[in-house]
Amino acid sequence: MKKILLSLLFSLATLVAMAQSMSVASFRYDEKDLTANSAGTMKYDQNGDKCALIRIQTTEKGFAFDVGVLGVTDVDDKHVGEVCVYVPRGVKMITIRHAQLGTLERYAFPVSIQEGRTYVMHLTTAKVTTIVEQDDGLTYFTLSVVPSNAVVMVDGELKSLDADGSLIIRLPRGGSWYFSALSCRSSNRSRLTPNGINSLGLRLGSE
Repeated sequence: MKKILLSLLFSLATLVAMAQSMSVASFRYDEKDLTANSAGTMKYDQNGDKCALIRIQTTEKGFAFDVGVLGVTDVDDKHVGEVCVYVPRGVKMITIRHAQLGTLERYAFPVSIQEGRTYVMHLTTAKVTTIVEQDDGLTYFTLSVVPSNAVVMVDGELKSLDADGSLIIRLPRGGSWYFSALSCRSSNRSRLTPNGINSLGLRLGSE
């Protein structure tokens, strides 16, 4: 029961966080903007009526829009700093979805949406950051040596073991390196090929 409760609380916290990452700062009718009523930029809905234009001010891309059964007529996101959404007159609300920012559910327009008019919405969102990770071609290789005070060299370079006799190094994949270990009782020279099992255990003798 405790685990179920914690899971529900975590899910609720996630939904709240996603909802807070996107909100409408303001929405207004711009009577000076004739984009929705000018040749070349006006759009028509499926009934042949002029669409209203909602200019959503945002620096982010990748949104999906839903205005209910009337449907969105067109979306133009090629502009810098805004997304132009053409909708039929009479729509009452809009839902905005984004893969990283979550969903702004059923935002109710504070003014009537009329044909051939332009409206401006200022959308506040969290910042979407794209992280590109590059493969540097290296892989981790773990060496375990007994005794832990042995002298270890990899391709002629002296390496230090930790107190347990372990050493983690990064080696390029696809090649071979020589590993040498020397204690007061014996020595060993092995070939390292970090492609399959990236670990090697070696016992030279008791301490």
